[in-house]
Amino acid sequence: IYIYKMNRDSGKQVILSLPSNNILAMLPTSFGKSYIGMKWCEKHHPNSILIVVPRLVLIQNWKDEFIKWDKKELLDKVTFSTYAGIHKVGKVYECTIFDEAHHISPRVIEIIKTIKSPYNILLSATVKAQYIDSLKRVFNNLYCYRISAKEAINNNILPDPKVFLLPLTLDTKHKTETIILHPNGKLNATCSYEKRWEYFKKKNVKVTIQCTESQKYLDMSGSIERLKNMAITTGSQVRKNQWLHKAGERLKWLSNLKNAIIPRILLELKDERVLTFCNSIQQTEILGKNCINSKNKKSTQTLKDFNDGLINHITACNMVNEGVNLFNCRIGLYANLNSSDVIIIQRLGRILRHPSPIIIIPYFKHTRDEEIVKKMTTNYNPELIYTIKSIKDIKL
Repeated sequence: IYIYKMNRDSGKQVILSLPSNNILAMLPTSFGKSYIGMKWCEKHHPNSILIVVPRLVLIQNWKDEFIKWDKKELLDKVTFSTYAGIHKVGKVYECTIFDEAHHISPRVIEIIKTIKSPYNILLSATVKAQYIDSLKRVFNNLYCYRISAKEAINNNILPDPKVFLLPLTLDTKHKTETIILHPNGKLNATCSYEKRWEYFKKKNVKVTIQCTESQKYLDMSGSIERLKNMAITTGSQVRKNQWLHKAGERLKWLSNLKNAIIPRILLELKDERVLTFCNSIQQTEILGKNCINSKNKKSTQTLKDFNDGLINHITACNMVNEGVNLFNCRIGLYANLNSSDVIIIQRLGRILRHPSPIIIIPYFKHTRDEEIVKKMTTNYNPELIYTIKSIKDIKL
């Protein structure tokens, strides 16, 4: 992998002049990946082009880019496909663009082998190192070119975000939460957290344990550690899946606890352009009427209204993590934190398109939230990270 430190224009020129027919361009958001893909195809004077995207909603983005750069005649030669539907496309194209190439799965790789395309360019910000060898076995002489978001920020290609961290504390006094023990039990019982031990061996009893937020977190974390240790000790994929599923549930639960404070933050930001990252369709609906999710049939129109400046606040889960162009979106508000390196980078990319981006992260102290925040902030300028005591301390 060749890593270059340069400005945006010189980076584009280097990519377009690379000597290989197969290119993996790992570039941060707003670097111009779509433009590079179009120019790279144009360079080879193709009569047919295949563009593969992860989701149908991104096809319109590509069409808009072709029109924006006055490449309508090139667009007329394009066939679009999703990765899920790539098996339905024809077998011969002169150029292929794989957008968000980290979505190339082993299944997709097998299909790609049947597509006869002499020129291929793969675009992404986040292809994991362990997958690059697999891609090299499919694309001969694959040339890898990478600029990370951190390098782009350090070289003034992308702006430095200002980051506000709002520490929260799990409740240790009020029993507002429940834990279900032996969910398949035929009898029912209710007890306090302190009395739960009495029911551990009574597997025929479904027990509703009343507990505080702090107690529930400790219980979930204990279960995760046990499953993790079993997965590591036995090498069981089943146990690993259970461990990861439970860890995801814990993050989702922490995220839902923020449903009370997020609207208060949004009220303070009423005149700002804000994208709130959520954990689920349900949370997008709870936190905002202008929600973008796979259930909302008006999601495309909502995105258009946001980009046209008709609305200032949108909530989203997954659908705008990658590939979607957001116009003049200044603030990323994290109702949900995710430990995935790919999602961390992709979400950051939605905000760095603004010349003076702001990131606001409410998180629970002494939890997995705090560990993820430490991981996220390694990419940011420490002089622009502010830990605040209340939402009134957010100074834009």
